[in-house]
Amino acid sequence: MNIADIRKLDGALLLVFHDLLRTHNASSTADRLALSQSAVSQSLSRLRALFTDELFVRRAHGLEPTPRALELAPHVDELLSRFESVISSEAFSPSESDRMFKLSAPEYVTAQIAPRLERALQGRAPQVTCVYSHLPQQNAFTALSRYEIDVAIGRFSPVDDASIRIERLYDDEFCNVVRLGHPVLEGTTDARDLRYVFATSPSEVTPSEIEKGAPEGVRSSVLVPHWLTALLTVAMTDLATACPHKFARFQATVLPIAILPGSYQRDACNVDIAYRANDVDEANAWLRGLLAEVVRG
Repeated sequence: MNIADIRKLDGALLLVFHDLLRTHNASSTADRLALSQSAVSQSLSRLRALFTDELFVRRAHGLEPTPRALELAPHVDELLSRFESVISSEAFSPSESDRMFKLSAPEYVTAQIAPRLERALQGRAPQVTCVYSHLPQQNAFTALSRYEIDVAIGRFSPVDDASIRIERLYDDEFCNVVRLGHPVLEGTTDARDLRYVFATSPSEVTPSEIEKGAPEGVRSSVLVPHWLTALLTVAMTDLATACPHKFARFQATVLPIAILPGSYQRDACNVDIAYRANDVDEANAWLRGLLAEVVRG
């Protein structure tokens, strides 16, 4: 144990490091921590000397963390969380909290869970707010590591990254959808003659699916970013689409669409939840539990 180095690392330095990871801006960090800009600059100089790394490099878009800074981030966050738990006698209270949770989820998943989560929050945590973004897997995991979001939801591939934990949120499969009154429902049109609209957003469609394209024998007429747009297009045309079954069933309550038996096979489209493996924030754990409950409901 290097006592001399440990003595150089105080809580104020950790707070500056922690906030710079989020703002990428020394002035913003100074305002948020009620410090002068020179104090933030001095703290950054001390951090650089202590860790023998630049930590943050100035770019056109702001201060960009170095790989070493991103490596240190989860450890610093865990230290601050443990400090907070030691000095705070109050546990997280949903009914009194005004926490703003930041989630990344595909648009189609957001369309399913946001209304249900909001109804659950109204009864349990009326002052809590949620901010959603739609990020593909790598961007979402980077945002997690930088503490820019609290949780990521999506169709994730396994990763060799011990800092990220991935768990199944719910299972799903593809289905084919057409509008109500479509000729195929009356048997006057062969399902093999249907033309399809496909979603292409990397937050909703996996890279392998984009690479595969439409299955052999399936005619693709329209490409749109999101499955929600695809279903809206289907509801007003004779096009069909292939999308997650749970999403189609949910949207069928508000859109004039019908689910067809699958006319071709695709892989499952299961949805996972990802979070920082060392996350000790009680509020984030509560949010993940509530999301699991909402999905089961």
